[in-house]
Amino acid sequence: MKREEIKKPDYTAGIRHTTVGSDRHDVRRENFRNKTVRTAKRRSGLIGRLFACSATLALALGACTDDAPVEQPKSGGVDLTCIVESDLTAALGSSTDNRHPWESGDRIGVYAVSSAPTLNAEASVTTNDGTSSIAFHVNRAETGDKLHAYFPYTKDNSSNDAKNVALSIAAVQSQSEAGAFDIANLPMVSYPQRLDAESLSEIPALQMHVLGGILRAKVFADGQYGDEKVQSIAFADENTPMAGAFKLDLTGLSDEASLIVTGLASRTAKTQLSIPYAVPSSQASAKDIYMILAPGTYDGTLSVTTEKAVYTQPFQCEMKRNACYDASINLSTAARESIDGWNGEGTAEAPYQVATAEDLQRLIALCNSDGGEYAEFADKHYLQIADIDMAQIAIQPIGLSEQSPFRGVYDGGGHTIGNFTLTNCESGACGLFGYLDGATVKDIHLEECEYSASGLHAGGVAGVAKQSVIRGCTFEGSLVGTAETEFDGYAVSDVGGIIGYALDSEIAGCTLKGSIRALTQIGGMAGYTSGTKISDCTVDAAATIDAETHFLGGIVGRARHNSTIENCTVGGKASAYNGNYVGGIAGHLTSGKISGCTIAASASLSSKGDHTGGIVGALQANEENADDGSNMTAVVEDCETDIMVFGADNVGGIAGYQGTATAEHTSIVRNCTSRESVTGYGYNTGGISGSITSYGDSFIENCQAYGDVSSSLHQVGGIVGYIVSKGETAVDGCIAYGNCRGQHSVGGICGYAKCNDAACIVDIVNSIYAGREVEATGNNGSNGYTLATGLVGWLQVGTGKAHIVNCASRVQTVKTVGKAGGYPSANNTLSGILGFQNGSPTAAELYGLYSTIGRNGFLTDGEPSTSIYCGGIYAKIHSGSYTITSLKHCYFDPSTQAGPGISNLTKADAATVKAYGEMSTLLADLNAAVAAYEGTCGRTLKNWTLDADGYPVIEGMTTLLPVSKTKRISVIGDSISTFRGFVPSGYSCHYPTSDHDLTSVSQTYWYRLAHDLMSDARIERNISFSGTAVARTTDPAYASQAWYGNDFCARFIAQGGVGQPDIVLIHGGTNDYAHNVDPLAPGLPIQSAEAPSEAALAELFAAADAAATRAEIEALDDTTFCTAYIKLLRLLKERYPDVKIVCIIGDYLSTGIERSTLAIARHYGARCVDLYAVNGFNDQTYMPKHDYNPATGKGCHPSSEAMKFIADKIYAELGSWLEE
Repeated sequence: MKREEIKKPDYTAGIRHTTVGSDRHDVRRENFRNKTVRTAKRRSGLIGRLFACSATLALALGACTDDAPVEQPKSGGVDLTCIVESDLTAALGSSTDNRHPWESGDRIGVYAVSSAPTLNAEASVTTNDGTSSIAFHVNRAETGDKLHAYFPYTKDNSSNDAKNVALSIAAVQSQSEAGAFDIANLPMVSYPQRLDAESLSEIPALQMHVLGGILRAKVFADGQYGDEKVQSIAFADENTPMAGAFKLDLTGLSDEASLIVTGLASRTAKTQLSIPYAVPSSQASAKDIYMILAPGTYDGTLSVTTEKAVYTQPFQCEMKRNACYDASINLSTAARESIDGWNGEGTAEAPYQVATAEDLQRLIALCNSDGGEYAEFADKHYLQIADIDMAQIAIQPIGLSEQSPFRGVYDGGGHTIGNFTLTNCESGACGLFGYLDGATVKDIHLEECEYSASGLHAGGVAGVAKQSVIRGCTFEGSLVGTAETEFDGYAVSDVGGIIGYALDSEIAGCTLKGSIRALTQIGGMAGYTSGTKISDCTVDAAATIDAETHFLGGIVGRARHNSTIENCTVGGKASAYNGNYVGGIAGHLTSGKISGCTIAASASLSSKGDHTGGIVGALQANEENADDGSNMTAVVEDCETDIMVFGADNVGGIAGYQGTATAEHTSIVRNCTSRESVTGYGYNTGGISGSITSYGDSFIENCQAYGDVSSSLHQVGGIVGYIVSKGETAVDGCIAYGNCRGQHSVGGICGYAKCNDAACIVDIVNSIYAGREVEATGNNGSNGYTLATGLVGWLQVGTGKAHIVNCASRVQTVKTVGKAGGYPSANNTLSGILGFQNGSPTAAELYGLYSTIGRNGFLTDGEPSTSIYCGGIYAKIHSGSYTITSLKHCYFDPSTQAGPGISNLTKADAATVKAYGEMSTLLADLNAAVAAYEGTCGRTLKNWTLDADGYPVIEGMTTLLPVSKTKRISVIGDSISTFRGFVPSGYSCHYPTSDHDLTSVSQTYWYRLAHDLMSDARIERNISFSGTAVARTTDPAYASQAWYGNDFCARFIAQGGVGQPDIVLIHGGTNDYAHNVDPLAPGLPIQSAEAPSEAALAELFAAADAAATRAEIEALDDTTFCTAYIKLLRLLKERYPDVKIVCIIGDYLSTGIERSTLAIARHYGARCVDLYAVNGFNDQTYMPKHDYNPATGKGCHPSSEAMKFIADKIYAELGSWLEE
């Protein structure tokens, strides 16, 4: 072939050449800048291919406020051009400048070899004009370096050793379709290019040399067999290796003789077509199929595989480097071996055997064809007998339509099918199988596969399954569903890790290890189920499930029509960015049962919407009555969660929302355990169920809640936040151990219960609150009710009946505030059992109760409460309820009273409502009350026994837990430490991100530290606020900013601390630097490179350490960074003397802030983790930011990758101290 003259393009116009600056910040920002842009382009799919591409990069960092302008830093390095030799281009087809076009997606590797460590970097570039060369930027290249390039870039070459570079001529190559050449299959290298002073001022050129040759085949049939489609071509020579991996010393390349490929292992090579090629009738009309071979002399066999046969003919050639050889094969005259009959007979006894990619492609072609072929093959038995690598072939789902589903049996034999993508997912169901109807698919493992489905119903194994069985299957790929179709008033996608839509089917023993994402209605096993049973399935810890909006479940997004989920385990990460109905097992269950399921500690559940539960988002029996009545009940039983749960309204450790639609419906949560905290930033938060709204019967029975329950708003309960009933609702046999905290209506068992219907019955029975503290952080407005109690915050009884019977409260402290939101707490109600009861004449019964809280346990604003509405049994009974409230056999601590105005209660039994004495006497009184009960509560009362501490406890329960070794971690920070739902209501948040980089709280540095790295830890409180600074700004010009008045100390004081932490993480200073408003210290600018002198700091320490009381500490100056940071540490040490404080120094601030923080931490015994001096994050100083925009220079928030780095660094440096 004639070599074409190569013309070097002019890339000098518009390219800025710079040198590495001497300022420390310039070097650090330059390193981060390159990493950030490369990361961003990888995400966007715009990674460069080798031609006409420029990657001169620039960085401008923004602050955490997202709007602070920052100086543009300088960059360093050298800009390069790579030119490809062009002997092949004429044969492959021409484009711009008469050379073969490259495509976006190829990557080049570059070594810069010098006396310093070798740099091996991927050139991230974007094609822009279709020429045959590439211009790109190499950071840190200097005069004297020798540059080497190789293609394609591979992660295998991460060792920085240019003398031992891994390359390959793939034994199995892929081609999208006939006629399309993919240059990614063709390895190339350059001779070394030495940089001198002149080459640093202009773009040097690297000549790329091809290491292989190309076999170009044309397939046609001028007679019979012209109706077939080519799936692959192959070449085999038993005597001569032609493909495989090899190593090359780039530093030794100098001439043609050095471009030698040796050490190959494969004597076969194959090219597979993603789109099968319809065989033409003449050679002239045939399109090319390409195969890369190593240089050599070959005498072998060329073969063509179609869906029906394998065709062979001899072929000889002397393949040279940078050359192209033609071959043709006429199917009408070539040797033919039919494969229509398979190995096997397609029966259960002798199934067709599937062993290769061609076998699978043939199965797809036959099952998806029309007429007789479909009828013959779609209902047969198949057995896979080997692992199958599809070599990135794009295949159609098996069973393309509802009218032509797969009806047979596919037994994967425990083997894998991997490395493929799917086509035809634009409208129909998407999965390895599209539609299953009466089929069985078992023991198949799908890996390294990618689906993108814009049609409704997508699953890793099948899009739709009707009356089918899917057993023992695994999906370890990536599935993205973008469909959105309205159903039942909601937009749905139906995306599942195994099945998208399952009707009257069975899914058993399946595992999700990959990642799935959809707009809505998505689950680890199935997006939607109707009448389907799912059992013994697992969502692996490595799996991720992400939804944009509604109906997300770890196992099923939405389960209806008597669906059941049994004995399943979820260990992966699930998050819904902006939607409702989110559950660890199911987003929504309308009839059926979830039983024996576990949410492991490795899992996480993130939601920004309503109805979020550790097991089910909404347990809502609401279907029309079936003929047999089987679909009228929704049940969750024998389930356990070991994760934090958070959301907006209706958030529960087991069920976010629980309810029934009619009097005939029933919902039940029984024998369930929630072991971690539950956090809401809206209404109705409960340790087991967030709320119950029931027209029929709804029960919570024999459940345990161990974690703290808190909300930024009201109606918070250790078991259930809110009850409103028109049928019977009962909390029976339950115990809560965590602290409860909310705005008002906060109870150790129930926050607020409403009974305003004649048929309504509310029972709180056989239950105990065993937590330490109940707190109301506000009141209900103009009426001033705080409603903080050890059992039920507010009980409203209208025309029904309510019973609080046979219960106990072991609360030690009930806390309220004297004023909130400008409203005084005029009805400051604090009690051991009931806060406030009101309603019209009917029945409200308090019977067989005791509480242990003493008078000094009632606190208002941190001091012993002076409210008149305090009592061991109740705080206030409305005058309208004096004649309806019955008190009998109620016992309280001798230091307090039963409640105010007890003489007004006409149904109070003075003989049995009294202070308790000896515990043995109290035990006898409680059991006597059980025996004597003649009230209207229809529940069976349980007997009492003495617990290990000597206090009465209901049989089968204990109020004592083993001494916890769990470390409680609290967080104070700016936007870098936020996550929606984990910070107080109204606090601005940056995370989760809308670009899908960080969508789960489990990706934040603080959650990773607590749950992934430390042996036994959990998050206690997080009071981070986006945009805030450590120092308090007093300049009124900034009063309109959300961060104004919300500095770190102000938030700590307003929130009453950060819970009961063992460890506190402080991450601040970024916005002090970015706002550039308040001083670093008196007389010292915030962006100063110097810290205050030792003498100046000693003076600040002395002033702060002289403050002796909490009030004096709160009055300390906080208008400079240093005084505010000192004040914050004093506040922490005063409230938590033994707390371990970790001061995290960010990577975008000044050396003055860095040095000041180090000195302040040292003085108060805190430890520091210095991200400002990282010098080790993937050879970068600055960590990658998910939101960096080079056009605006804004974006300072760590990506998920950087969050992991931060957590790892904290634990690597301080882990042993934190674990002590």
